[in-house]
Amino acid sequence: MHFNIIFHFKSDIIPFMTKRQLEKNIQAFYISTFFNGFLTMIPIWVSFYSGFLTLPQMALLQTLQFSMTVIFELPTGAFADLFGRRNSMILGVIIWGIFSFLIGQSQSALQIFIFVLTTSIGRTFISGANTAWMFDSLKEYGREREFAKIQSLGNVFFQISMAASMIMGGYFFAVSKSLPYTIQGVALLISAGVIWLLGTEPEIDSQKFTLNNYVQQTKDGFTEIFKTKYVAYLSIFYILASGVVNSAQKFFNQIYATEIGFTDIEKGWLFAGIRIVNMLLIFFWARSKLFSRDKTLFLFVILIIISFIPAIIGIKWLGAILLIGLTLGNSARMTILKQFVNEEFSSRVRSTALSSLEMLVSLTFITIVYSSGFFIEQIGTRGILSLVGGLSALILFPLSLWLIQYKKQESFFERTRNFVYQHILVNRKINFDSKDKGEIDA
Repeated sequence: MHFNIIFHFKSDIIPFMTKRQLEKNIQAFYISTFFNGFLTMIPIWVSFYSGFLTLPQMALLQTLQFSMTVIFELPTGAFADLFGRRNSMILGVIIWGIFSFLIGQSQSALQIFIFVLTTSIGRTFISGANTAWMFDSLKEYGREREFAKIQSLGNVFFQISMAASMIMGGYFFAVSKSLPYTIQGVALLISAGVIWLLGTEPEIDSQKFTLNNYVQQTKDGFTEIFKTKYVAYLSIFYILASGVVNSAQKFFNQIYATEIGFTDIEKGWLFAGIRIVNMLLIFFWARSKLFSRDKTLFLFVILIIISFIPAIIGIKWLGAILLIGLTLGNSARMTILKQFVNEEFSSRVRSTALSSLEMLVSLTFITIVYSSGFFIEQIGTRGILSLVGGLSALILFPLSLWLIQYKKQESFFERTRNFVYQHILVNRKINFDSKDKGEIDA
């Protein structure tokens, strides 16, 4: 049976972008990224949740939260490809903002679960769509190579905002336990307004929305991340590496900081300082010509090894240094690694493909965090971080070497093919042409 129910709001009605609109998209990206980074709940969420939940329950909540991501990533990615990335982002940020406010008003564990899980649904409308929106805006004018630089500058605004919000979050929490979530909700609604006022949808390979197209778009986006052997291995590297660093960023870091002796106020200042250092490192990393794709893949594995494994030691000052590496890993995967996978995907299914990646990242996250819930009270986050770092390095290290070697071979064959074409086939054609011309003249 074929379902051809066509809605009146079609994704093929997409305005052609002018250069001025492209610049406004870049501006909207920077401003909205700044307000999206005003996450005043980060230094206090463990303390806030502890009034309602135990540590295993927190692990369960994080597992369910990312389960929602797994369920909704693909359909919301296809939604963005068919209805527009800008529209998807606006809807997602509004949902995230409203339910962030409601989390602060929670009076029970059940309410926290419901509101937190709903924010996860909202964020799936943003995930993939924001990257595809910016990448295709640049691609329309042949500027996609600037993506990493623009993403890194956006990361600067994000880190500045997050650093400021982390310092304020502890003080807001001291005034009122709900205030950090209220401030965060307002900031997110401002972000949605900025995208709505300044943002324009780039021209993409789009089609009318039908239920058949929607299903096909979802299938095509998922298969895109495994379309060749190299792309499949690069996707696996991205999925595993991202799942590992994301589990630290979204769950373990705050608990680890509490475990090694930091108070809520100290955590605010600590993570604010880490964000500033992280911002400078990412800004340099994305712009430096010293770090090729090969070096970046290898460096990412080294970063995981030196940031995760020593966590077992549990010294406060050492933990602060390790948290820089743990935070840097997540920022680098969003800014640097995502550039690599973006370059391999087709514009038509880019949002769906990126959402597919994030869905599998979430599955990795779920596996790590859910498993940790069984023994987090026995060995602590110190032991878990060391274990996760060691196991992931055993897989990521040989995988990075394969990717590097494959690219070298591909580059060699490409150069050989170009040489043969240029110096043998082209010259031979010229000789034949000259010979023919000589016969005609004769």
